[in-house]
Amino acid sequence: MFINLFILKFIQFDCFPAWKGKRLIPTKSAYGELMDLGLGLEDVLKVLEEGRDFPRKRVEGVFEKCLDAGSETLKVVVAESFQESTKQNVFVVIHVARVKR
Repeated sequence: MFINLFILKFIQFDCFPAWKGKRLIPTKSAYGELMDLGLGLEDVLKVLEEGRDFPRKRVEGVFEKCLDAGSETLKVVVAESFQESTKQNVFVVIHVARVKR
């Protein structure tokens, strides 16, 4: 509950980066993955903007992008959603991982 209230506070002040005109909002799980990797939403945005589509086919509205960095690949999965509290379309960050190639 604390994280949701924390996130809602920042959504109202436009502090989250946007991709394709929609804010990037992490799930609790994705937020934990970002913290474990020492990354932030700016890094997620960089992967989404500069990365390539992951070869796996996803359902419509779900995007999986990856960006190569040396011997590792950073992978991000986002899904289109609607933020009821702010009445805005957003991208929910559902997974972030760093994998070895």
